[in-house]
Amino acid sequence: MPLTTLQWLMTTTSLSQEAINFPLHWGLPIIVSHGNDTTEGADCQEVGKLNVSLRCKFIRETSDCNDTDGYIRYLDGAFCSFPPQLFPLAIFLYALWLLYLFIILAVTAEKFFCPNLSAISRTLRLSHNVAGVTFLAFGNGAPDVFSAVAAFSDSRTAGLAIGALFELLTDTEENSIPTPHGSEYGDEYRPLLPLQHTTWQIFWEGINPVDSRKWRQKRWHWKIVKVFKIPIEVLLLLCVPIVDPDKEDCNWQRPLNCVHVITSPVLCLFCLHSGTYARYVIQGVLPVWALVLLIGIPLSLILLFTTKNGEPPKYHCIFSFVGFITSALWISAVATEIVNLLRTFGVIFRLSNTVLGLTLLAWGNSIGDFVSNLTLARQGYPRMAFSACFGGIIFNVLIGVGLGCLLQMGPSKPELQLEAQDLLVWILAGGLGISLIFSLIAVPIQCFHLRRGYGIALLLLYVLFLVVALLTEFGVIKLKS
Repeated sequence: MPLTTLQWLMTTTSLSQEAINFPLHWGLPIIVSHGNDTTEGADCQEVGKLNVSLRCKFIRETSDCNDTDGYIRYLDGAFCSFPPQLFPLAIFLYALWLLYLFIILAVTAEKFFCPNLSAISRTLRLSHNVAGVTFLAFGNGAPDVFSAVAAFSDSRTAGLAIGALFELLTDTEENSIPTPHGSEYGDEYRPLLPLQHTTWQIFWEGINPVDSRKWRQKRWHWKIVKVFKIPIEVLLLLCVPIVDPDKEDCNWQRPLNCVHVITSPVLCLFCLHSGTYARYVIQGVLPVWALVLLIGIPLSLILLFTTKNGEPPKYHCIFSFVGFITSALWISAVATEIVNLLRTFGVIFRLSNTVLGLTLLAWGNSIGDFVSNLTLARQGYPRMAFSACFGGIIFNVLIGVGLGCLLQMGPSKPELQLEAQDLLVWILAGGLGISLIFSLIAVPIQCFHLRRGYGIALLLLYVLFLVVALLTEFGVIKLKS
């Protein structure tokens, strides 16, 4: 059963009165610890049953508690960096950090990912449907495929990959409607005559995310949110190029694009596997990120001396692909942090792996897709976003599950055995099948003109599926023996 924060504190208080030398294996299934070896066979959620003085050691020695795919070790921070009396403070700070990660996702998708995707589709002359099921589906589905492959590497976590395939499909509305390609400033501030700017002026305007006239017009709550957005916007403006076909110069900013030649590959390296590849030292002498930096500097100088301000080169469209890849990897890295943070909440409140896979992990894995698709739809590309909803799922199921299973098979292991979930497996498969059949029937009946009722029906279908799956997990719904 899930634990509330109050119940957790009551457990902490009661356990702290027990003897300090209480055995580590109390209430745990098969735990073996030898010196500094990793604890094997233990579930990380069992940390709540331990004495307060033993929880930090358990978190650090249990393999199931290792956050090796993220930048921050949230479990270690919650149980080792904060004393038991300040444990609610750790939960509160993690909740604030989770909210900020959502803001980072929204900013990246709206101002960097979607504009470059639009530029790519125009450069290749792709229809919105084709762009949705190809580039957008790949960009959205790549993190889920990597997660599924990693999950299938262990039969205990393979169920998480299956459960996380059932993504949250929802819709939200806001009062403000952004201008095309995520521009905050619109056309009203665009000068009638082009102005000649120096190189440094172009660079400063390129990395400045605040418009002074709009700042004076906005209300205080918008300004507060904007202050929190400024650091991440400046970082992304320095690292992610943006190509806008609607502008005469396609948003060519010569000094800033020269910097992108250096910073974009470095950011991509640090986004891959939590920066492990970037920190790898070649023959114990030179790290990979330094090598990429040394290669990027001369290329940047060549670009600087062979181009002019206001005249984009013929190969400027390449920057849209670079920006798309960089923003997609950044979204993947942020989504990974969200998944790790949600998993930390699952451990704290003692949610089972199945419930975690159906709820928090599924929502965390889908938040990047949700923000990207929603932003595209609100910017005037609903067909591309709708195509990506189905193209992403197909990509995840066929490539993610297929590749994950294939990598675990070999000559000595012709099949992959998952944990038996009994009735829940049929509910998962049935929920996916019913939703696809419903869309297969409802969309042609409406002559492919989707209305609000279709979205409401999908939401109700998801809520019904989630309720039935959770009731089955908690034993309320079960088969007669």
